[in-house]
Amino acid sequence: MHPLSMGELRALADEIDQGRDVPVPASVLAMLDLSRDPAEPLVRGARGGRLHEDSWRGRQFRPACDRLGWDGVRIHDLRHTAASLAIASGADVKTVQRMRGHASATMTLDLYGHLWDRGLDDVADRMDAMMTTRDRTQSVPLSPD
Repeated sequence: MHPLSMGELRALADEIDQGRDVPVPASVLAMLDLSRDPAEPLVRGARGGRLHEDSWRGRQFRPACDRLGWDGVRIHDLRHTAASLAIASGADVKTVQRMRGHASATMTLDLYGHLWDRGLDDVADRMDAMMTTRDRTQSVPLSPD
């Protein structure tokens, strides 16, 4: 991963996908050594070397999930968690599409559309707040129909 701007990293392409820009909270960025040589791993093992997914999964990830009672949680599930958190924080469909590397917004909506269900209520609340704020209220002429 390479830093792009504050709050964003670029995950490089691998054999499976094309890579993507990923929003990363500042609190997480603060834990990473972004000044390292880009050829060096972003996250290192206890001895400073590159993490190997399979051994890390068995020695670190799985035991941590077990301690938390997260039976059956896979590393891949964290991608869904990240998308859900992004949507809950107000991300739009196109942002989540880019973040997940989906070919189309349709694919994103098919997977996560249910998480935007409160969207209409939120929009109605924001419209109401905007219309009742004195500084922003403008009179709109009635239609002649």
